[in-house]
Amino acid sequence: MEKIHAIAEARGEDTKTLIGRMKIEEPELSAKIIYQIQGVIFGGVCNLSRHSGLPAALLDDISYIPGENTKFFAEGEFAGTPMRTLPARIKPGIKLGGEVYATDGQFVRDSAYRAIQWGLWKRLPYRDDWISRQGRRVEEAYTKIFSRQLRDSKSFESVYYKDVATGEWAECDLLLLVDDVLLVIEGKAGVMPMQSPATNFASHERVINELIGKAYKQCARFINYLASAPEVPLFLLRNGAHVEIARIKRDKFRIILPIGLTIEAFTPFSAMAKELPDITPILGAHPFISMSVDDLFVINRFLPTTGQLIHYLSVRQQVAGIPKAMLFDEIDHLGAYVVRNRFDIDLRKQLKDTDQIIWTAFSDIVDRYFENENWAERPVPTQSMPVGLIRILEAIDRRRPVGWLRIDAMLRDYDQTSQEDIALLLEQLEPTLREHPTRQFLVGSDTPYRSGSAA
Repeated sequence: MEKIHAIAEARGEDTKTLIGRMKIEEPELSAKIIYQIQGVIFGGVCNLSRHSGLPAALLDDISYIPGENTKFFAEGEFAGTPMRTLPARIKPGIKLGGEVYATDGQFVRDSAYRAIQWGLWKRLPYRDDWISRQGRRVEEAYTKIFSRQLRDSKSFESVYYKDVATGEWAECDLLLLVDDVLLVIEGKAGVMPMQSPATNFASHERVINELIGKAYKQCARFINYLASAPEVPLFLLRNGAHVEIARIKRDKFRIILPIGLTIEAFTPFSAMAKELPDITPILGAHPFISMSVDDLFVINRFLPTTGQLIHYLSVRQQVAGIPKAMLFDEIDHLGAYVVRNRFDIDLRKQLKDTDQIIWTAFSDIVDRYFENENWAERPVPTQSMPVGLIRILEAIDRRRPVGWLRIDAMLRDYDQTSQEDIALLLEQLEPTLREHPTRQFLVGSDTPYRSGSAA
């Protein structure tokens, strides 16, 4: 519109006259202008029929027609208020005048999956197959989505072990061994939409327990087993028999990450799992993380290397162990990591002076990236880091000596000033590395950096 006003002013015409003449003289430009005006007046990017490219049948499945949902305004307590389950949490779209609109962009992400599922169930008789496949997809999500980052990891899927408390066989969905880091992952395929606690507290509590509580207990069960002996065996179930396939030792792992994974976005409940009284650090040392498959796709794009991913998860775990430090969802956590790196340290410092902290808007750096039409071709926002240090991290990633993730994490842990100091020192040492391949220097002291000083 600014362009049109500028052209009209330059030609000495009013805007209405100019647009009328352009319809005849410049039909393509005129069509673009009309398209933009309609976007401003008729829903903009929330017009799913116009902007999503999705089939009409699919859009119908995820949309209400006006008046179709009768429960929200039905007689009774909290009628027509947000204390009831919002219709958009069941179907995120509404059909108006032959076109489908999103009531809110976030609901499309959070609610569309179940609406699509119900649409398929109405047409295809494979409910049981769907549930089975859904479970497998959750369990496979980490290894498939993070295939680059976890390319050298050792994975054990659907492994069995003896529960320390009961002596019965128990199953762990996925173990990932990445150098000196162990990921213990329990997947939950999800349940029906969460009911409002005001109208159906029992259902609300059941869903939270299903998606968070059970995954936490299963992670804790395995980690307790891992801690029960210096070395523990892992088994696979083959032809009805449990066959030992490997042994692992707890003391080999610098970090143990218990993670509950849901197929759907579960915000803000997943980010607030640490506030539940029964969700405490396992063995007093390993805070539990709850996230969704949706989160993994975004994390994968922003953190493409093994070192970045593991460092983020370790920082994320620290934040999961800080009650009363609230961020809304996983994308807020990711944004805080990109902007502030060890933001867990910042949170702990702030909590010394207050009882509760709420951080907001850290997801903006992620949201702004995806708002751009050409986001897929643009570089993602990253932490600011000296080029010299990036080169060192890349070299460590290529060689991957034993304990390389500890070195990687140590370098990433430093603040920007310290990273610049290290990069400068390495630049000074580089010309003589062939002559002196092993060098030592001191970091984090008043003593000046110098070649040959004690590390």
